[in-house]
Amino acid sequence: MKVLSFLLILISCSNYSTSYQILGILPFETKSHFAIGESIMKTLAEFFHNVTVVSPYPQNQELHFFKDVSIASAEWNGEYVEAEVPAFLNLEKPEIIPSLKFLYQSGEETVNYVMSHPKIIELIESGQTYNACIIENTHFEALQGLAEIFDCILITYTTYPSVYLLDRMASSISPTSYVPNSFLDYTHKMNFHERFLNTFNTLVERIFYEFYHLPNQRRLYQKYFPNAQRSFDDVYKNSSLIFVNDNPVISSPRPLTPNMINIGGIHVRQADPLTAKLQKFLNNAKDGVVVFTMGSNLQGTDWDEEQREAFLKAFGKLKQKVLWKYEDELPNKPKNVKTMKWLPQRDILAHPNVKLFITHGGLLGTFEAAISGVPVLGIPMFGDQRMNVANAILHGNGLKLDAADITEENVSKALNELLNNPKYSENAQHLSSMYKDRTIPAKMQVVYWTEYVIRHKGAPHLRVDANHLNLLQLYSLDVYCSFAVIIAAIIYVNYLLSKVICKKLFSSKVVKEKKQ
Repeated sequence: MKVLSFLLILISCSNYSTSYQILGILPFETKSHFAIGESIMKTLAEFFHNVTVVSPYPQNQELHFFKDVSIASAEWNGEYVEAEVPAFLNLEKPEIIPSLKFLYQSGEETVNYVMSHPKIIELIESGQTYNACIIENTHFEALQGLAEIFDCILITYTTYPSVYLLDRMASSISPTSYVPNSFLDYTHKMNFHERFLNTFNTLVERIFYEFYHLPNQRRLYQKYFPNAQRSFDDVYKNSSLIFVNDNPVISSPRPLTPNMINIGGIHVRQADPLTAKLQKFLNNAKDGVVVFTMGSNLQGTDWDEEQREAFLKAFGKLKQKVLWKYEDELPNKPKNVKTMKWLPQRDILAHPNVKLFITHGGLLGTFEAAISGVPVLGIPMFGDQRMNVANAILHGNGLKLDAADITEENVSKALNELLNNPKYSENAQHLSSMYKDRTIPAKMQVVYWTEYVIRHKGAPHLRVDANHLNLLQLYSLDVYCSFAVIIAAIIYVNYLLSKVICKKLFSSKVVKEKKQ
């Protein structure tokens, strides 16, 4: 695999040596979203493209071909998201409308913050030109107007495979019969009840998106780009390329248009060496280690006292050691439990002694665990996490525990099943093998397709020509209605003919009888 990657790099460098100017807009305040955009932009910089990256997370050190435009501030540090996530801790299944409203409001706030930032205003007025603009498209569609301002090719990426968002952007069609809504704990294998709820929730999402979210983004586009040559709707549907943080091995297969490219796992780098203390802790865990972290937005201290006690008592019964991301002092901690304020998650999961990963089911951690061949216990909270955990259950490499069901008994039961039944580890290893068995790594996909659409002036031939179609035309409902009218007309004409024939036959019979 490494040899193939090296050869692909050599081929790319020898055939396409042009260095492009690429602007990256990575605006969202959560680090998990930033990680995908950062991986895309760093990859392009590694291939000698000059990238300018706007984000709230500037690099700690200077990188070649990589220029930071920091929009970090005391107010913009993830507090909006972090303040909301703990509200999901005791919900069995968060409802779709509050979840969507939360995302859409954060998207509106993001657009206002970014477009009002002095660094962005300075960048717009600088006169700098770019070949392409790469923008995260997670509910702040108005920012795509920046590609219009710089008159460059628009490339977007999504951090999770939102069904309707992608369909709307790419004019693709995802049948709700086998493409699950990102907010539901379904996979592509659904029974009638699940298909019914999946269709209903997707319809709700579409209505909310069309009549609540898009009008707000359209208004913001008109506010910040009043002199734009093209309308919001023209720009919004003009992505030359859409990178999707997805992979059918890890999640559910879905139809893609030619300009939609799966790059799931691009953020998973080679594991770095651990600190001496952490390396010793993992090496000395002869029975293995359980890693417990709920991502960057949920703190260990967000659990209530009963939930913390349930975890501690269940962990205390294990022969394995437990490594828990916990940001404060933890009283009554069992001897086998070690807490740290921050965990180098990717590097730890790559250690051979890690036997289980307790996670919220975020897509980044899901990829890292799958690629490392580590089973998961998912405690989903929000967004696509329920779907990610459902896929782990389908693949046989994980189980789910709802936050509302956390008790000592339930935690112990799940841990014992995952740690003592070898099928979960075997399935996790098989999943890892399938993901790695690919001809082109995700990074090479990014480089090749970015260069491709720039070379071919946006590559309009990759896009589905359905933007001009309305809902009736897109789904051929007008055609089906025409078929129905034609069939009904034929049936009606046959009915009339039959009626006339029967009447004639009956009349002739009566006349004949009278003559007799």
